[in-house]
Amino acid sequence: MNARLEISVVVPVYNAAPFLADAVRSILAQPEVLEVILVEDGSKDASLERCHQLAADHPRIKVLQHPGGGNRGAGASRNLGVAAASCTYIAFLDADDRFVHERFAAERRLLSGIDPPDGVYGAIGVHFHDDEGAARYTEQIGQSLTTMHEALAGPALFNALTGAYGYKGHFSLDGLTIARKALLALPGPFNTRLRLHQDTELMIRLAYHAHLVPGILNEPVALRGVHRNNRITGSGLGAASRSLMYEALHQWALTVKVDRQVKAHFLARWTQHRAEAAQTWSDRWRTFRHVLRHPQVLANFPARQAFVQACFGWSGLLGRLVNKLAMMRYPAGTSER
Repeated sequence: MNARLEISVVVPVYNAAPFLADAVRSILAQPEVLEVILVEDGSKDASLERCHQLAADHPRIKVLQHPGGGNRGAGASRNLGVAAASCTYIAFLDADDRFVHERFAAERRLLSGIDPPDGVYGAIGVHFHDDEGAARYTEQIGQSLTTMHEALAGPALFNALTGAYGYKGHFSLDGLTIARKALLALPGPFNTRLRLHQDTELMIRLAYHAHLVPGILNEPVALRGVHRNNRITGSGLGAASRSLMYEALHQWALTVKVDRQVKAHFLARWTQHRAEAAQTWSDRWRTFRHVLRHPQVLANFPARQAFVQACFGWSGLLGRLVNKLAMMRYPAGTSER
């Protein structure tokens, strides 16, 4: 039984000097937080100097960098922070986000019992740093609360997060509190090959390997900071980054015991986004070879549509013919058998 909930908060920092003090202030206001680990990731602005200033003022703050002060990405930065953490539980916050008051209220209750779960997830909201970021977020994402639509745990949570059985919401890394040992039991734990979406990929694997339970789902426990330089809405990587994520999930799913439908879903989404990201003839050729290796994905409509569009074009006779033949050979549902 935990007499006191003790949490390390890991914060990857990259070009976040204007926002960092506000994020750190919101973390230090939480009595459960024993340490704040700022991992400076080779910023081009004054982030490193700001990190050291905050650490000089607050003894709970540690500042880390990658060897040589290089830029390794958010996943590698979080891995470095997790490895250096000393508390039983770990939470995460991006350097432009903030925790709300009583961030760990549900965790105090759920993680202090005789047989606590591995982790607790909650909802997050948004706050806007500038008008440009607000407009882009509203256009591309829109929702003000990121949460699960049902209070799910165990295998039901994993199935929901995969998307293979319909959309039931999702949660953000800012809303997760997880046992350090559960994180370290996974390879990575964050996949450093992924520059984006490495948090989503990790949470799906965590939901399979660890026991996660819902905390507060109807109001935010953290607020995502939205501004003109946000990576997700402003990166332009889109389909290419999602293709890499689903490729990683597909490869992982082949190593564990998951339903065929989940494996088929990961493969179909990998194919779809790979085709959507194809810009050159070389990209299209690789997409074509990918589908030749995995022809069953043609039973999935979005994957088939993206493939035909990328490699043949919908408007041409060949594209219509390929689409018709694919529908005849691989009717809906065959990709799951």
